[in-house]
Amino acid sequence: MVKRRPSKGSKLKSKERLEKFKNFVKEKREMFTPRITKEHSEENEEKEQSRFDLAESTLQLTNDLSDFKERKKRLEGSAASLEEMEYHLKQKYLEDLEKILDEIGEL
Repeated sequence: MVKRRPSKGSKLKSKERLEKFKNFVKEKREMFTPRITKEHSEENEEKEQSRFDLAESTLQLTNDLSDFKERKKRLEGSAASLEEMEYHLKQKYLEDLEKILDEIGEL
């Protein structure tokens, strides 16, 4: 069996069909791809800015929390040393009071 070449007319028809198909695909692609408008880009910038602000405030809160924990440790240490000093002062006061009572008892 001998293969026949397509006539020039059928080649043109297939090219036209191919072009129509390409245009159809292009139209559908444009229809389903979101168009980035000025409003969309402004919304995206606002969202990005709010995310950045949120991250920045979270970082600040984290830093504040760590500072608070450090101050709390220092204050607890100060409180412990104050309690220790109070105990020693009471002991000293009691010893001095005993000495005074002993001196009064000797008179």
